[in-house]
Formats: sequence, structure tokens, C-alpha cells
Amino acid sequence: MRVLGYDARVPRTLLANEWDAARRQQFLLRPDAAVPLSVDTMVWPSLIIRGGSLPEVVEPNYETSLAARPEEVRAAVRGRKAEIVAITEGDDPLPGEEWVLLGWDIADGYTLSGISNCGVSPEEWRPIRQRWASEVNDNNLFSDYGAADECRNDIDQLVPEHAPFAVYGLWVWEP
Repeated sequence: MRVLGYDARVPRTLLANEWDAARRQQFLLRPDAAVPLSVDTMVWPSLIIRGGSLPEVVEPNYETSLAARPEEVRAAVRGRKAEIVAITEGDDPLPGEEWVLLGWDIADGYTLSGISNCGVSPEEWRPIRQRWASEVNDNNLFSDYGAADECRNDIDQLVPEHAPFAVYGLWVWEP
């Protein structure tokens, strides 16, 4: 397992109404997901920008680079409402009881999510939804790494302009 970095995201409670039916049908592997989350900041906006050596809290930010250490993010947030997340590669657990796995995302090298942010028609989604939607949780993330890794091949074919995709773990810090 490799930790790609840490970030502060908009609280999940503020995201419930961000997805109308048309957007869900075009972008989500599981359109009925309660609150879609992702490593992709266009899906789950960041509150951090990196300028200089330390992160700084801003309004929702859709382009971010990840902090190297969770302490940097916690210091930048300084008690503001935010969700501290870690993004990983590989299927090993993130050390520490305070890190809870939200699920596995499938994204390209720029963390553009293939299951939450690549708009395709319902006809193109149909075979992938039939095969994989039952493996996806209420956050539109895979619950099983192996299933996500298998689905990754289908996403590579569905959206070849962003291939190759990879499987990323999305973890939330719950002290």
C-alpha cells in the first residue's frame, strides 16, 4: 500500500443535494448512491490549496495537490468543519484505528474518477451498471478491492481517453 497523500474535504452532510437526476445518470456507476464521494475533487471538493510549504484552507476547491502528512491538513483546518481524508494505492489497510475505509474509487492518474466523473450515455453505462452496481456502496465506491480492480478494466474500455485507470482507497479520519 502506498499513501498518495492527505486532504481536507467538504463535510459529507453538505453534499446531499449536489447531484440532480440527470447528473447522476450521466456520471455515476450507481445513480441511486446517497452521497457520492470520490478521490476526485470535482465530485468531493477539497478545502485545501497548496501554496508554498504548507496547505491553506479556502472555499471549496476543485483542483488540489495532496499534503504529505495528515498533520499538515489538520493544522490547516484548525477546527473548521472538514473531513480529513487519505488517498491510497493498493489493497492493504491504512495503519491506525482512526482511519476508516469509505471505499475504493477507480480514477486516472490525475484522480479523475471513472465511476463518478466521466460522463457517458445511459446506453454506454448499462452493461457496466448491470455487472457492477451491486458491488458499489451508498457513496458510489466499491466495498471490495478485487471487484474494483476487475471493474477497472471495463472503465478503461468505457473511457479510453483517460485510461489507464487505477484503484484508489479513500479513507476518512475519525478520531
